[in-house]
Amino acid sequence: MDTNTPPKLDRDDPNWDVSQAVEISVGAIRKARGLKNPDDCVQDTPEYERVVQAFLLDVLAALDDDEVDGFGAGTVG
Repeated sequence: MDTNTPPKLDRDDPNWDVSQAVEISVGAIRKARGLKNPDDCVQDTPEYERVVQAFLLDVLAALDDDEVDGFGAGTVG
């Protein structure tokens, strides 16, 4: 197994529904705030990379990660 490739969740995994709920919720909040989501950008562009990083910061904030300073930390886009 490639150590740089994270394991994929199966749809039967109990965390699948949780991951989908977090993704959809963060995407909806970002859209309501007028921010772009990764699906709004062309993949493999600098804009896409910036938006993905901002989206992931917002996911961490939604999961109440102590390292992230509140939701909206990744407001790029």
